[in-house]
Amino acid sequence: MVKYDGKRCLVKAAQLCTGGVCYGVLEVLWRGYTHVSMLIVGGICFCILIRLSKTSLNGLVKCLVGGLCITAVEFAAGCIVNLWLCLEVWDYSAEQGHIMGQVCIRFTVLWCGLSAVILPACQYARRLKTACSTAKLRDLVHGGRARIHQPGPADL
Repeated sequence: MVKYDGKRCLVKAAQLCTGGVCYGVLEVLWRGYTHVSMLIVGGICFCILIRLSKTSLNGLVKCLVGGLCITAVEFAAGCIVNLWLCLEVWDYSAEQGHIMGQVCIRFTVLWCGLSAVILPACQYARRLKTACSTAKLRDLVHGGRARIHQPGPADL
């Protein structure tokens, strides 16, 4: 039996929303508009990248896997949104190396590049969260103000 964890569910929902909004903003900046389906796709992809950032794979492999995962989600979404529902949100038919007009090599490379930015940001955010949690714990245990080490010139 799976135990319901409300906090974990809220964290996942926040990650989904964050990824969706961020991708929506990127798409508006890139092509001037977006579609609600892309907010869902962006959220799903962000959740996948967060999970991928926790693996022990090396950085380059993570970026390649991240780009391929995003491409797979984009293909599935394209089959539903563009081919099945006929919403015509995007069409890569004019691109070289496209598959059914839903994904193409050019954007797969772009997704790998985007993964190269997002994956380290996820790892940094996780380290920052851990550092803040550790500082709070020290503060509770010692009753004083906990300080997080700030790198200075001596650390370089």
